[in-house]
Amino acid sequence: IAASTTIDRRFGEPTTLPVAIRELVSPAIALPVMAAAGDDRCDDTLLQIDELPVGLLLTTQAQADIAAGRPARVTTCEPLSLTAGTHRVSTANGLTAGVDVNQLVLDDGVSAAARTPAPQVTVERTRTTRTATVAACPTGCWLIMGEGFNTGWSASIDDTQLPPPQQVAGGFNGWWLAPTDNPTTVQIEWQAQPPVTYALIVSALAVLGCIALAVGRRRRWTSFAPPTWVATPPRLDRSLWSPVAWPQAVASGVVLVGLTGLLVSPQMAAVSLVPALAMIAFRRPAIAGATALLLVVAIGARITQRQLAERFVANAGWPGLWEKLHGPGLLVVTLLVAASLLDRAPPAASTHQPADGRNAV
Repeated sequence: IAASTTIDRRFGEPTTLPVAIRELVSPAIALPVMAAAGDDRCDDTLLQIDELPVGLLLTTQAQADIAAGRPARVTTCEPLSLTAGTHRVSTANGLTAGVDVNQLVLDDGVSAAARTPAPQVTVERTRTTRTATVAACPTGCWLIMGEGFNTGWSASIDDTQLPPPQQVAGGFNGWWLAPTDNPTTVQIEWQAQPPVTYALIVSALAVLGCIALAVGRRRRWTSFAPPTWVATPPRLDRSLWSPVAWPQAVASGVVLVGLTGLLVSPQMAAVSLVPALAMIAFRRPAIAGATALLLVVAIGARITQRQLAERFVANAGWPGLWEKLHGPGLLVVTLLVAASLLDRAPPAASTHQPADGRNAV
């Protein structure tokens, strides 16, 4: 077995290709007997455009090549006429059809010699911006940014916003530039960065606030010994499942659904109605904590099962494989918040007073 690698087109990382059988040869394996090639015929079972069958002309030579296991070049039975816009192209499953359509070439009938050569492009890059200077393109041209299609990129010319990018050239961002006889400077910016930056600033302020609370000025007692505080560690006992008052149960359920709808999604808020109603009906907010535990186990089991079955490559795109689990993962957080709202055993208020009658500071 020889390992084969390739460079990941999106992340530029060396990636080991999955194990595959390239060729299997054995005297015990006999090629299937194919029907003898007949006259030219039109086969409309191999290709569809917009879910409509497209006939492929199988000539006598093409049928002979297919029967011998050789590649065959075919054309459509009739010329295609596609309107402007998006079209869906699909091919038959080779496991059932017996023939794989490996490549489809759409030709507009214009010879390569008649096409205008692509203009020169120079690019200046920063972490979140690209400045592309495109040479004159008198007939108009596409500006293609080969970094993977993502609608988070926006482009503008002289502060005039261009339409959203279109997916072109096999999966990249593309913007159509109007005909011009002069060079054009296009500003491309990653618009998804500002919200992330604001979130990082808020997170940093929250961390600083926590540090200030942890190491800031503490309560001190003067001229007397401080009282002894005894912290009782939490225990998993039956008291956690004891019912609470109706207002407290309703408050926990409302907080669960409200937080989920605000921080996760309306769909997850609808899902959270199930544990919320159970919390209210049984007056036990601990149901939210138990649901969170079960949900964490289910998410972990799903990730483990898919990873073992499909052997996903460990690269920068690995977290994106579990995008559908982000909602349930955030639901775990809101469930834990709802379960921890009620303090079942609040500590008794301290009645300790300094011996000399002075107030504590």
